[in-house]
Amino acid sequence: MIGQQVGDYRVVSQLGEGGMGMVYKAEHATLGQVVAVKSLHPSLLGNQAAKDRFVREAQALARLNHPNIIGLLNFISDDQGCFIVMEYAEGEDLEHKLERMGLIPPPQCLPWFMEACRGLNYAHQQGIIHRDIKPSNIIVHPAGTTKLLDFGTAKLVDAQRLTQQGMTLGTVIYMSKEQLLGKPLDAASDVYSLGVTLYECVTSHLPFYDEEERKLVVKIAKEDPIPPRQHYPGISPQLEAIILKAMAKDPKQRYASALDFEQALAGLPEAGGGVASVATAPGYATPTVNPAAPMTATPLTAPAPAPAAAGQPINFGELLFTPLFLAGIAADIVAIGGGMPLIAFAPAGSTLRVVGMVVFCLASLLGVVLMGLGFAKYKAAQGGGVPAPAPMPPAAHVPTPATPQPAPLPQAPPLPAPLPPTPAVPRAPMPAPAPASFNPGGTLNINSANAAQQAYAAPSPPKAALPQGASAVLQVIDGNDKGKQVAVPSQGSVSIGRAPTCTIPLSDPGVSGHHASIGFEGAQLIVFDAGSRNGVFLNNQKVTKHPLKSGDLVVIGSTRILINMG
Repeated sequence: MIGQQVGDYRVVSQLGEGGMGMVYKAEHATLGQVVAVKSLHPSLLGNQAAKDRFVREAQALARLNHPNIIGLLNFISDDQGCFIVMEYAEGEDLEHKLERMGLIPPPQCLPWFMEACRGLNYAHQQGIIHRDIKPSNIIVHPAGTTKLLDFGTAKLVDAQRLTQQGMTLGTVIYMSKEQLLGKPLDAASDVYSLGVTLYECVTSHLPFYDEEERKLVVKIAKEDPIPPRQHYPGISPQLEAIILKAMAKDPKQRYASALDFEQALAGLPEAGGGVASVATAPGYATPTVNPAAPMTATPLTAPAPAPAAAGQPINFGELLFTPLFLAGIAADIVAIGGGMPLIAFAPAGSTLRVVGMVVFCLASLLGVVLMGLGFAKYKAAQGGGVPAPAPMPPAAHVPTPATPQPAPLPQAPPLPAPLPPTPAVPRAPMPAPAPASFNPGGTLNINSANAAQQAYAAPSPPKAALPQGASAVLQVIDGNDKGKQVAVPSQGSVSIGRAPTCTIPLSDPGVSGHHASIGFEGAQLIVFDAGSRNGVFLNNQKVTKHPLKSGDLVVIGSTRILINMG
């Protein structure tokens, strides 16, 4: 097809291939407009059912005119075959983003899913169910606009049934229970598929997997999904609840529409919103309002000022032995021990006395500067404190008419002297609860139905023992370099990247030559971005420099590294 003419369009290159045909990039011969041309596979031209379904996809796209749905430009049926001419969508689909990034932090991907919800909601309003929502059918333009692709399996609610009873169309791992069972579908089925796609994006895992498709179908139909926090502990409880509600087995327990799904996501802090404005967990009942009930005014009161968020407490023992602080103390000792005797005992006006004054002033100043720098570096290694927000001004007082005051009550007689305080009975301290064990989950980057059948959930890695003299151990828990572990000395750091000179050399193609380093600043373990191409992520947040604690997950490219500090 490359170089051939399809109507007014010249085919330039092939973009992809699917079960029913191919997709090509083409240009309008006169206008130079770049388009995508989808052709029905030549072997299916004699299959009337396949032709009807191809035409039905074009009819579905013809109904849709929305910025978050790929647009239809033309439909051509001639001696060469059947062709759908569509808008050419630049960008990268979510499947390829997952392969490249490993997982997509919520602040980055939630706006894409909110736009996908808008496109789905519009399609549902036009009576069209997509039936094949998955990462490869959601594309993100470099400017951030999201578009839904491939309505080849879409169902027109008012159209003649083309799918035989009991047949399913779509990709198994993203299908709802009712779709797998061949039942009639509505908008709730697409909401489920979009929920599975969001689950995969923020955790880099699928909610169900099995080596056999038959067993996989049983799991989807009967078992609860693995909670997202088991794959990625950094996910917020609110986002986890929204995802699980979208994936509820019973369609009635999911969001009633894609618009409700979008509004729930918009209320998340990760998406730039406040508290979610709709229910975020199954079983939530929206309160009803009686329009006939009289409205009553409630007096406004000023909210209490938010308490200051305190930083970590200062450990003066650690601060005293930091190198800069020790140097400052030494300089002050020189000022006192070297300058003061000369000032006190040298004759007035003598050179020795002048030298003593100079030594005292310069050494004292140097000591103050060094101790100040040592204190600042110590606080930076701790992560620093968070300044308290300014208190809100009190609410404006609205004067009210004066009302007559009742006569004052007679003064009560004085109370008897208080009883002596009861001595406190010492109580044995309660034992601290044991910390919950951390399960980082199984394999990474399962992004298609075929990969889902080949994937096998790896057991949680054993906790690494700290070698002698080490204060932390880094464990690579998945990918080609799974099993590597390196000890971080208490006075050093390790480098991570593709360069062979790195302490942890990785073969992950998404990792830069010198991607990151992890080391100690004082007593605090810190991760640094060493100028990587695609960033360093800590517990689902992109960071350039951040303190670490035991159990944290550092994501570099598509490689996850578990932090163990004993």
